[in-house]
Amino acid sequence: MYEAVIFDCDGVLVDSEIIVIEIERAELAREGLHYEQGAFIAKFNGLPDKAFRAAVNADAAERIGRTLPDAFFEAAHVAKDKALRERLQPVPGAAAMLSALQAPRAVASSTRKVSLGVKLRETGLWPYLGPHAYSAEEVARGKPHPDVFLHASAQIGAEPARCLAIEDSANGVRAAVAAGMRPIGFLGGAHCAPGHGDRLKAAGAVELIATMAELAERFAALELGAPESAPQPEAPPSPQAADR
Repeated sequence: MYEAVIFDCDGVLVDSEIIVIEIERAELAREGLHYEQGAFIAKFNGLPDKAFRAAVNADAAERIGRTLPDAFFEAAHVAKDKALRERLQPVPGAAAMLSALQAPRAVASSTRKVSLGVKLRETGLWPYLGPHAYSAEEVARGKPHPDVFLHASAQIGAEPARCLAIEDSANGVRAAVAAGMRPIGFLGGAHCAPGHGDRLKAAGAVELIATMAELAERFAALELGAPESAPQPEAPPSPQAADR
């Protein structure tokens, strides 16, 4: 029934969300915008950069009577970029899961295009995904709209209804639902605290999976696709840019 898998990147393949959330909450607190971590994740997790800025500024206008300048967001990007360079790791078991996956696959991410390639290369995951790593920058609308999922499935020649979408954010799950894919909520990122799965279920996730080993077992049970050779890595993009 299912022929392909579309992965989110941050919080699914690479364990970046915990780092990004930490930096963003700290930077916003300095401006007088304080967020409890669960509430922050529920509201902003999975949004592309433009939507994130708009949502933050809507809060800022209401709560502190002003919006934040572009310079604030650019400085936050620099701080996130530095932290990611120093601390970014793949989600445990991601390489083994991708190596065992016997089906076409792609990435559909809210991350900036340049940053997406850097993250996959620096964590060693690029050879398993390579050319089929797509950013919301390449489509008209980011998540929770379905555009990036539909773009990714079209690029690998898979019908959306026959794709599994692996997502860690409510906004991403909503995008997968809107694309007509089967959304699986992934809870293996370090940012996934108790209650995270409930948010994914409420957004439309049809099942929850906690680890890469469980995900690999699920793929095997579904007998997804036929073996494909892993794409060869290309030269890394430059310069590096943090997502969101």
